[in-house]
Amino acid sequence: MMLRGGTGEGRKHCSYPRACLRPIKTCDAETNMATESDAPGAVTKSGAKNAKSDAQKFYKKRPDPEGLKLIEEGDAAMKENDFAKAKALYDKATEICKASSVQAEKPKKEPKPAAAEKTEEPEKTGANASRTLLLSDPKTNLQAKPMRDGVPEEKNYARNSQQVLDEHLKTTGGKYLTRFPPEPNGYLHIGHAKAMNFNFGQAKIAKGMGIGGETIMRFDDTNPEAEKQEYIDSILANVKWLGNNPIKVTYSSDYFDELYQFALQLIRQGDAYVCHQTKDEIKASRDIIRQAHIDHLKEMPAGAYSPWRETGMEENLAKFEKMRTGQYEEGKAMLRMKGDLWSDNPAMWDTVFYRINFSALPNAGDRWCI
Repeated sequence: MMLRGGTGEGRKHCSYPRACLRPIKTCDAETNMATESDAPGAVTKSGAKNAKSDAQKFYKKRPDPEGLKLIEEGDAAMKENDFAKAKALYDKATEICKASSVQAEKPKKEPKPAAAEKTEEPEKTGANASRTLLLSDPKTNLQAKPMRDGVPEEKNYARNSQQVLDEHLKTTGGKYLTRFPPEPNGYLHIGHAKAMNFNFGQAKIAKGMGIGGETIMRFDDTNPEAEKQEYIDSILANVKWLGNNPIKVTYSSDYFDELYQFALQLIRQGDAYVCHQTKDEIKASRDIIRQAHIDHLKEMPAGAYSPWRETGMEENLAKFEKMRTGQYEEGKAMLRMKGDLWSDNPAMWDTVFYRINFSALPNAGDRWCI
């Protein structure tokens, strides 16, 4: 192992993984395929949407109940991706509303109240300003990401399971738990102050409502070439100066050992591989993937995949050990996760988890070079 120890002569000093690992759920391949038909003359999703817009416009002028019923049936067909049926229903609704004798009611004008003597109230600012709890209730937060148009609820890849949510609530006790995660590569600016105000502020509001709220100060120290201890000290001082008190201060590098074990687990499962593609080669393969989505291809072209994607587990474990012990030069090897190339989220296209970097980190030192 080429880690610091003994005299240290002839050994490369290591630093941190450039990418953090976390469990990622992939979406169903069929969900991410284009929903519009490839057949010439077929009704597309956009065509159905245009028909709906027309139907709603005429319903607003002549709100015929039968027209409304057809619009609602069209909406149901849209959810099932039956765009031809939806368009036909919307077109029928348009015809009915056009021919209807039902007239839209004109809004009644309310009489203006008598002018009262104006009394100026002082504008509430600062500590007196009303503040609103904007975050979702942790106890019901199964929806990790807003619904995407046309994707059924059960197919939405950004969701928590009830089991995962229950385990989370056991840890937090149902409190609002927020974080402020700056990278210590410079001094704080006004944008950081806005983020700080929101994250600490939401926790304070929840606490004031009796629900409970806490904020963790988390340094995203994953870029050793740009980070310094002086920035860490300055950030901590400014957070306190602005009246914020985190329940604890953590670093991404605190979890390097745990993340390394996750990486080994992924390799053993066949879900990660060591890749030797250059930056330009990876960009070229991602361009191929992107074009395959645009062209609605049924199979991904060979150039979309890394040549090392199907390397065996034992070879990947051996290569990853060489990465960890500094036996590759920077840029010559990386660990990538096998993602879903059909996903509409580019972050799922075989994300890079670990790179090689021989610079030291303020918190973790030079123990790691991945």
